[in-house]
Amino acid sequence: MPKPDSINKIENLTDTLESFVESKDLFVLMIDLCDSTELKQYCIESNLPDSFWIMRQKIFLARTAKIIRQYNGSIVKTIGDEIMAIFEIDIDAKKIIQCCTEVFQNFDGLKQYNKGKFKINSKASIDFGNCVNGDILDSTQYDPIGRCVDRCARISKFVNQNEIVFSEEFYEVLQLKNDTIFGYKISSLSESLKGLGKINFYKLISI
Repeated sequence: MPKPDSINKIENLTDTLESFVESKDLFVLMIDLCDSTELKQYCIESNLPDSFWIMRQKIFLARTAKIIRQYNGSIVKTIGDEIMAIFEIDIDAKKIIQCCTEVFQNFDGLKQYNKGKFKINSKASIDFGNCVNGDILDSTQYDPIGRCVDRCARISKFVNQNEIVFSEEFYEVLQLKNDTIFGYKISSLSESLKGLGKINFYKLISI
């Protein structure tokens, strides 16, 4: 005998509410390959096949994902030429910055990708905060959504190649004693971002 509509509605609402209850504090990392659009345009103008830029992108994604896993990060997904990853709260926050710097240096030894149009450079943004699991596919991978993720994506617009930006929340977890780390100087920034309000964040610039 089919259930009454009212019971079905209650069960559906319960399932929805339970999905929002599942939240936890996480570190969020986004690493983006630089100059992809320019390279695609170069390939068009030079009559080069798409395989040229696709191979470059896949090499970047594969090598970067491997390094992230070595630092105990979990790959959430790729978004075009960007990797989104998460780290559990018990990791040393400095290790995430070290992970990014290793990614920046990882392609220097590849002759085809360390100079000219095909040179692989990347940039990173890091955040920390409470995230809700946005997974809708019943997979085992935690797919974070929330203010922390939005902020991480938005502040990435203010960083150049081989630079790192991170939120004020991440900076507080770092607990640095001075304004330098791993050969980078910390510069403070502040922007009013649509949907987020005024955001204070930091950029690491090579000394």
